[in-house]
Amino acid sequence: MCVAVCLGTDMKLALPSSLENHYETLRLLYTDCQVVHGNLEITHLSGNPDLSFLQGIVEVQGYVLVAHVSVKLVPLDNLRIIRGSQLYSSNYSLAVLDNQGLETLRLRSLKEILLGGVSIWGNPQLCFPDPQSINLRDILDEQNTPHHRELRLQSRAPNCANCHPACENRCWGETEQDCQTLTRIICSGCQRCKGRLLSDCCHKQCAAGCTGPKDSDCLACRHFNDSGLCKEACPPATIYDTVIFQSKPNPDKRFSFGATCVKKCPYNYLAMEVACTLNCPQNSKEVIVKQPDGTETQKCEKCEGDCAKGGTQMRLLLTFIGNFTIRSFLYPGLKMGHKLFMDFINILSDGSTQIRKKMPHQPYGETWGWQHYAVDHIIMSLAGL
Repeated sequence: MCVAVCLGTDMKLALPSSLENHYETLRLLYTDCQVVHGNLEITHLSGNPDLSFLQGIVEVQGYVLVAHVSVKLVPLDNLRIIRGSQLYSSNYSLAVLDNQGLETLRLRSLKEILLGGVSIWGNPQLCFPDPQSINLRDILDEQNTPHHRELRLQSRAPNCANCHPACENRCWGETEQDCQTLTRIICSGCQRCKGRLLSDCCHKQCAAGCTGPKDSDCLACRHFNDSGLCKEACPPATIYDTVIFQSKPNPDKRFSFGATCVKKCPYNYLAMEVACTLNCPQNSKEVIVKQPDGTETQKCEKCEGDCAKGGTQMRLLLTFIGNFTIRSFLYPGLKMGHKLFMDFINILSDGSTQIRKKMPHQPYGETWGWQHYAVDHIIMSLAGL
């Protein structure tokens, strides 16, 4: 299985450095993306640009924010699950705020919000989603704490179309394809289901519903996806051998990367004992380990004594896949999607794209130079997951 993962943003309501190029930046970030590793922020868009590049997104790890846009339609047709690993304003996994022209936020596939509430406010022309025609209780996970199930919902705009008759007054839009499918409140004693019968119950590791009873039938995984199987945890580094009464290396060991189990961490991520990370924890350092097959792995290793001190080290953060592959260097702790990073992306007047890579010619804080690289996508393809 190959999953296209893109790194989300963390700008909240901050203005982009270039409003005229902001649409191209979003298109660059999310074209061909299936899983957003971070937050999906659609903000500060004027006019009515084509946002069809968002239709491939199936999962968002953090929150979804749609704010200050005049576009009529935001088509998140295939988004199934919002995990809420990061919440907007400490409370919300889905925030739709102050959009003067927005008429429809199409979420026809959304089945589950694992953590966080919903805020839909200040959208004078918004018809869908209509809080009166969506059962949010079915979408919000029952283990989501009351504090994080906060709902702040506006009234529907005037003169909106009604749900299609087939939808029984539960819909994300006016067509029959927009009917809300219930997967929780109709279940017979289980967390998620595909129907009202006991035999319709999903496996306990499923989120967002299922097509059958097995852990391979889930529409999304509640915890981790390990090669198409939903599991509570990724396979550990060691297993206990009951014959020799000792722990031994697990040949099926996996690292957790978001909600996915991977054989090795994606390029430019660091391998820890059980997970992939961008930065090593305190008292650890980055090392490059050469594997028997000649490949190199970046990992975190505990320091013996104090970690070496010195100038701030540059970190490899991303692989940019375009006409050729390059590496982008950022300082530790600077998230992909942070405003400083977004400023590195430069959309040219002819529609082509460059990445500006800061190269230090003098000590940090003084003069910097720029190198430019043309790219097509900022997408990370995780093969063999």
